Amino acid sequence: DRAALDVCVSEFTEQLTTLDSDVAATVASIPAEQRLLVTNHDSLSYFADRYGFEVLGSVIPSPSSLSATNPAELEALAGVIEQTRVPAIFAETQHSSTDTQALADRVGDVEVVTLQTDTLGEPGSDTATYVTWLTTTAQSIVDALDDAVPERAAALIAEANVLVQEKVVAHERDDEGHVYPQRAEML
Repeated sequence: DRAALDVCVSEFTEQLTTLDSDVAATVASIPAEQRLLVTNHDSLSYFADRYGFEVLGSVIPSPSSLSATNPAELEALAGVIEQTRVPAIFAETQHSSTDTQALADRVGDVEVVTLQTDTLGEPGSDTATYVTWLTTTAQSIVDALDDAVPERAAALIAEANVLVQEKVVAHERDDEGHVYPQRAEML
């Protein structure tokens, strides 16, 4: 009956609006400049657009099931991952993760996180409905990226300290033996 259908549509619309707000709140812990995704297949573009992420690349560059990886493109993607320090590559349960794992191994210190995408999970699972699927996917992405924030910050600070030390040329000493930099280049 039309009235019952209208009630269902209204309730589900409200549920989706709440879900959208909940996902936005979940991803808010990731700074905008660290909302970077690398996937094994181009499956998160809508998620990325909606919640302010950038998809840097995909292991399998085309949505076609007939597409294959290209060694030159994988090497270029490895360079992007190393440059941006992306801590995770997001794989999918329905696609082989062999090339994805090989890329992660090549780069080193990159986690492969498997997501349920393009299909819902088994009844009773945490991806059984659209609402639980999107909630789980968002939390998995945030967990993979957020856990790496302190580690990445510490690595960047250590790298910056090394660079600063390399840029300082110390030649002058005072009478007490203190070393003064003759020149310090700005990074």
